[in-house]
Amino acid sequence: PGPAPAVADAMTTVASEALLKTTVGSGVGGTDGQAQGSLFAVHPLWSTIGEGRTLAGSMIYIEPFMNWQEGGQIGASLVLGFRHLYSDQTAEALDQPAAPGFLAEGWYYGGSLGVDCIQTAADNWFWQFGTGVEIGSRYLTFRANYYVPLSGAQQTGSATRFVGREITTQRRDNYSFSVTPIPGRTDISDTRFKNSFRSTTTIRDTFEYFRFYEEPLEGWDVTMTALVPKLDEKVDVRLITGLYGFDGGEHSESFTGWRAGMEVRPIPALVLGATWFDDDRYRQGHWFAGARVEIPLGVSLKEIRQSKPHHLVERLTEPTTTSRRVTVGEGVDVTQRTFVSAIVTNGRESIPIQVNGFQLANGFTFAT
Repeated sequence: PGPAPAVADAMTTVASEALLKTTVGSGVGGTDGQAQGSLFAVHPLWSTIGEGRTLAGSMIYIEPFMNWQEGGQIGASLVLGFRHLYSDQTAEALDQPAAPGFLAEGWYYGGSLGVDCIQTAADNWFWQFGTGVEIGSRYLTFRANYYVPLSGAQQTGSATRFVGREITTQRRDNYSFSVTPIPGRTDISDTRFKNSFRSTTTIRDTFEYFRFYEEPLEGWDVTMTALVPKLDEKVDVRLITGLYGFDGGEHSESFTGWRAGMEVRPIPALVLGATWFDDDRYRQGHWFAGARVEIPLGVSLKEIRQSKPHHLVERLTEPTTTSRRVTVGEGVDVTQRTFVSAIVTNGRESIPIQVNGFQLANGFTFAT
């Protein structure tokens, strides 16, 4: 009877070390016709999980993540996180069927700090700082994140559009008569109608200039996942719902939206999922569907392929980042300019008029 506690402690410690090893993985998926892929890892830097008589304890982990998307977009994140587990279970519970009850496996809370970057298809680099909190149990998990950009807006392109041309002409005329007597003649005279004028033609060409920008947005997202009871005895099926909102930037508009989706884990190492996003600016599309593989290092292939309930302790080394974290807004600045040119013409006209006596041929009456 004496050494039994020591044996139990050893079993707990060994089980903890096996479960909290580095998890590596990869994912593939698509967003509204654009394929994407990812690589990630969750590496425990320090852990006391399972060091006592129960599974309770704390851990600090680091989580690198890389994502690429069709069209030339690349993103990366590096997250440093902390989690603390409250649990009355011992290591033996990890190999037993899921225990009934909302908090049977305990519950945990945690927080994280991260730095994210993205290279867009326009070859612009953006950086941001992110922070998050989480709380969860076997059946419910709540996560909230906040993102603060560290980069400003950058131009992606420009365009010019010809709006139209307006032509106006103004003419000023100055009329006068000149009468020059003809020597030896009294019946006729050299009478002329004179006109000096200035004609101004104004041409106005109007153009619109478009400058396109993109910029990282400050914002938040909250997500809640729920494990379907009873069904989890055979396979993990999680329902996902959440909200997100981002402030408008210098050139882009603010927006908010909701998300809903589902994840299925037929075996511990494989996750299949699909999500609908209310506003497509959040993930550059309304739909996302994909799969990811999560492999704890040091676990045998038989264990990876085995279909069994996923214990809460095992979820402590699941990735929190499964997609790019930088949200990029787009906008356009439009300016209008009008270019004015003028053509000025000065001229003089002198028209001879035949005079019969004092009556002008064209109906004018000449008075002396």
